[in-house]
Amino acid sequence: ILVTVFLIVPMLYNTYLSFFKWDGLKPMKYVGLENYIKFISDHNFVKSLTNTLVWVAFTIVVVVSIALLLAVFLKNLPGERFFKSIFFLPLAISFVSTGAIWLYMYGTEYGVINDILALFGAKARIQWLYGVPLNTVSMLFASLWQGLGSSLVLYLMGLTQLPTEPLEAASIDGANEWQRFCHMILPMLKPTHTIVIGMAIVNSFKVFDLIFVMTRGGPARTSETLAVTMYIETFSKTKMGYGAAIAVFLSLIILPIATVYI
Repeated sequence: ILVTVFLIVPMLYNTYLSFFKWDGLKPMKYVGLENYIKFISDHNFVKSLTNTLVWVAFTIVVVVSIALLLAVFLKNLPGERFFKSIFFLPLAISFVSTGAIWLYMYGTEYGVINDILALFGAKARIQWLYGVPLNTVSMLFASLWQGLGSSLVLYLMGLTQLPTEPLEAASIDGANEWQRFCHMILPMLKPTHTIVIGMAIVNSFKVFDLIFVMTRGGPARTSETLAVTMYIETFSKTKMGYGAAIAVFLSLIILPIATVYI
């Protein structure tokens, strides 16, 4: 009952709403596929789609790769649990709190990062969140700080479940660490890759909190992702139908990926 009332019904109503033009107050006007066709000529939508794909690519290539390499390095390392805790701890912080922390870190006048750079002789105060594409890059690294832990722990779990006999046999046959990693460990971690990459893709397409807290999609809507654009069009510009269409488009992208992951 709860899933039907709070998930399925709103999803169906949102899909229905995407075929109308409505500001939330006046009577709804049926426009068919006009909201979907508008995507093609909407510069803000194209920019947010591009930014979203950048987030997805960064998460898959950088976050997942670093998590995998760290997991291999930390496995069986003395103090493994301590290091796992360090990397996993940021995940216990909400995305809103993470955005507030890094907003302070990236501050132009009193930001911690600029203060550290000044200690090493930097004269200029870098505007981390006000330039393009530096604003997106800065938020990507904040996302890396928070999201690395979950992928790292999953890879550590995957490594502990690998059979040791083939790796020991390869070592006896003269395979070095790199050869065992590339030709044995990576292929045997395929189920873990599916989970980690699937989660990374879905979460990257849905990213909202961090961006909204740090830049609200600015300056001039240059750092928006699809989720942020959906919010701004729906609630800030009161284009309910157009925002609903963006939500449907986003869902259609995520659904097949989530299906494979599940």
